[in-house]
Amino acid sequence: MICVGIDIGSCAVKAVAIKKAGKTFNILQTHFFPIKADEKEEQKKLLILGHLKSLANLYQSRETKYIFCLSQNEVSTEKLTFPFKEKYKIMKSLPFEMEEKLSLFDYKKMISDIKMTDLSTEKKGVLVFSTFKENISNLLNDIKPLGIEPTILTCEASAISNLFERKKEPAKEHHQKEEGQKIKEECHLYLKISHTHTMAMILANNHLQNVYSFEWGAASCIRKIAVKYEIPFHKAMEQFCEKAFVLTQTRGYTGSQIEFSKVIQEAFENLIDKLRLLLLQMEGEESYKCKKILLCGGGAQVRNLQTLLSTRLNIPVSRVENPPNFPQWNLRNNDIKQNNFITALGAAMEGLKKPKRPAVNFLREEFATRFNPVSLVINQWKQPLTLGISVLVLFSVYAVFRSHQSEKLSDKINRIFRNRSIQIAKLQPKQVTIERVQHFINSKKEWSKQNELTEKLNDIPSALDKVKKLSVAIKKQEAWNLEIQELNVAGNKVEIKGNISSTYLNTFKNNLTDLAENGTLKTLTTEQPKDDSTETNTSDTVVFKYSFIQKRG
Repeated sequence: MICVGIDIGSCAVKAVAIKKAGKTFNILQTHFFPIKADEKEEQKKLLILGHLKSLANLYQSRETKYIFCLSQNEVSTEKLTFPFKEKYKIMKSLPFEMEEKLSLFDYKKMISDIKMTDLSTEKKGVLVFSTFKENISNLLNDIKPLGIEPTILTCEASAISNLFERKKEPAKEHHQKEEGQKIKEECHLYLKISHTHTMAMILANNHLQNVYSFEWGAASCIRKIAVKYEIPFHKAMEQFCEKAFVLTQTRGYTGSQIEFSKVIQEAFENLIDKLRLLLLQMEGEESYKCKKILLCGGGAQVRNLQTLLSTRLNIPVSRVENPPNFPQWNLRNNDIKQNNFITALGAAMEGLKKPKRPAVNFLREEFATRFNPVSLVINQWKQPLTLGISVLVLFSVYAVFRSHQSEKLSDKINRIFRNRSIQIAKLQPKQVTIERVQHFINSKKEWSKQNELTEKLNDIPSALDKVKKLSVAIKKQEAWNLEIQELNVAGNKVEIKGNISSTYLNTFKNNLTDLAENGTLKTLTTEQPKDDSTETNTSDTVVFKYSFIQKRG
């Protein structure tokens, strides 16, 4: 998933693209599209839309999330406390609370979202960010023709706080809050100096507690430089970006350097007065004691600015070096202008938030993104659906072609069989009827059965042939006194019984064994004849009875 955070400023359009990698993320690319601050509003708007169009062409994946960010001077901030912690209950009771807070405005024309600040007690402190529906509508109408659909529309404070907030709270502060001790909490004041405004964020217990926005920015210094040296605004802006500085002492510097420093100091006097009032308000109304002021943003790169603010406010002031949640981003060394991208980077991080601690999102009510289930499925499975439909079309074309070819071959085979059948049955084409064909088939079946029966009869062995082979095999002599009394032939099985001289019994037996299949001869009986035998019988005559299977062939 790719999240593209977009910050539309008065001097440039900044964008940061990040890609989720497990529990962390990697920065893919940063984009900086400059805009001349002294351009007319219509021309500036066209330039912004052109830059957004080029950005949309770079990230066209369906997994890309676009997160836009409203400037904090277009968003009001109120801190409220509720006796319950469920977000849906807070959102339901929010209109009644905000009508009293914003009594000068018609709350029906505004949209609000909340950010949890106090997570340690049963009562939930929340920051309520509100903006006019007109601001949201103007932005959405401008980017609609570009094909960009914003997933989240957040505010500058919520975006930048993603770089500095920590997830875990110290145990000490947690204990103090539960006991309800009235102790001024120590906090850090993050000051982001932009071109047209300055935003102050109070962070206590590693969470954003409140936000203030001042109508003062680096443009105030640039205008004083342009008036002092009588040069165009864009030239004064180049001088400010290249060599803006303030001097804490005048010894060793030239008169022109001292004059240049005085011009910038005079411009910062207005901001210093606003910060003094804010510090007094923090210690009085909100019971916070500022421990340190941290500077970030493009306007905070004025050399020795932290020294000037520290001496005037009597509070330690330094520049932000590495954000706690993104230490690889070096904000102190501004050679690659990383200070210019902190809002866009924080906006991109809003897209990675989980439902437990969701992002601040003004796309609600009539501006809420309404997903069409059909279009959502189509967009999510566009490539597989395209491939599947293509395969289905190709398969349908192949099926139609194959069916046509099969019918064509079937007709051809039918014609061949018809012509061949006419030739075999010796019928004229007009005489070919179902009854005649059936009669022809039945006659052929009868003829086939008769042939099979004839073949079986031919295979039946002849009894006379068996007897002949038996007679040839027995090499009979007169001295044998052989008398065949019974001879049974059943197929190849032969059973023979008779009388023979005992002297030649073995010879007779061997002759039968040569005639038997596998040389197997079964002796049924061999005995002496009875007393009432014929006169031809002698005392050496024996009765034999054998059975065997005669060899084939």
